[in-house]
Amino acid sequence: MLNIYNNSFTRKSIADRPIISPIYDNKSQFYLYEPYSLYFIYKDKLSVKRKIKIFIPSNFIFDGASIPRFFWRVVGFPLSPKFIVAALIHDVLFGKIDNRVKIWEEGKLLKSDEAEHLFDQKNCDIVFRGILYEEKNSGWKVRSMYRALRVAGRFCFRKSDNMFYKD
Repeated sequence: MLNIYNNSFTRKSIADRPIISPIYDNKSQFYLYEPYSLYFIYKDKLSVKRKIKIFIPSNFIFDGASIPRFFWRVVGFPLSPKFIVAALIHDVLFGKIDNRVKIWEEGKLLKSDEAEHLFDQKNCDIVFRGILYEEKNSGWKVRSMYRALRVAGRFCFRKSDNMFYKD
């Protein structure tokens, strides 16, 4: 279960889209042109309801949904408007959480280590799946992406720092 509020999903269940720009010397990476924030409520792996606000500063680097090219025709383009919010939030939570990224739970600002403890791999994947559902993606597509993430994600969970462009 995931409920989005404030930067909320509108009547069409679509959150505000992040404004991104390509990194021209790297064909597969993009960066946030403007800061982005999202507020949501979700049930974690222990079925505890959590109210979360995430603020991501501009220049955060991400690659969209990591969909292998040969699946693009079936699943969709990695920067599809229906995937981009889920991919961005998942990338932020999946890497080592930087002090520049601000995460609040129930109005309390979390330190980096507290945020990393709260968002283990399973909870990161639950948030990703919830955002995909809220964005009105089809059930088979969400289940496929979630399963692929659960299988492949364990090999790269928190093994890299979140990167910022023009540091």
